[in-house]
Amino acid sequence: MMNSAQTIILSPLELRVIEEMNKVRTTPRSYLPLLNNWKQRFSGNQVKLSQQVFLRTIEGVNAVDEAIDFIQSTRPLSPLKLSLGMSQAAKDHVRDQGETGNIGHRNNIFNSAFQVAGVAFGYHIQYRNMCVITYAGGYKTAAGRRE
Repeated sequence: MMNSAQTIILSPLELRVIEEMNKVRTTPRSYLPLLNNWKQRFSGNQVKLSQQVFLRTIEGVNAVDEAIDFIQSTRPLSPLKLSLGMSQAAKDHVRDQGETGNIGHRNNIFNSAFQVAGVAFGYHIQYRNMCVITYAGGYKTAAGRRE
């Protein structure tokens, strides 16, 4: 459960990212129906989001197939703890990268060495929106408090 300080600092969308990462980490196979549904909505490199809305992807359905294969072979992990300090670092990264148009890389949410995470959404000059997730084995605030 997250305390009120966390809900004030993080948006509902940012909190939802942490919840979903923990869902897939702790019960990976629970994502198989969602991925199989997503796979069925592809036509070439486009996926149908709603009746009139399509999302063009670079990787197409191959990325979904890779995710399904991975999920089927992975073991559950402990949930990530939310770190406000790491979320602030993610916000700083969004601010830095969003204005330059740079993009990063995918992080492996199934790395068992990661125990805490931070998340932030923000503006990106080329893609309009971006999400940054930071991971670490642990985190201490400047005051020495563990998050």
